[in-house]
Amino acid sequence: MLPPAKRNAIVVVWDFCRAVDDAVDEAVPDDEWPLSPAACAQAEVQLAGWRDELARCFDTSGAVGLPQTRQGRALRPLVAAFGLPRQPFEDLIDGVAMDLAHDRYETIDELLEYCRRVA
Repeated sequence: MLPPAKRNAIVVVWDFCRAVDDAVDEAVPDDEWPLSPAACAQAEVQLAGWRDELARCFDTSGAVGLPQTRQGRALRPLVAAFGLPRQPFEDLIDGVAMDLAHDRYETIDELLEYCRRVA
């Protein structure tokens, strides 16, 4: 239903989001809960790298350099072409980081905040 350029852009955004989510999902063993300090540290390093990559995607001054990942290189031109806002990507990284500390939420509001960020 979408023109090819928009359809392709959605795939690129999804691929970036998937890679961010995988940074935690793949860093943490499936059977490990609560997370060990080493697993948390590894995932936090991965997320910090994605925060840096996001900064490179949105930097127009050249101050932080060009994206280093396949996902970042594909996303960067779409930021300007489609006027993509940065905050939803920041929210996604924040939501994925919530996986490091939670496997359950005490209130529906906490759960909804998690869902808003990652879904």
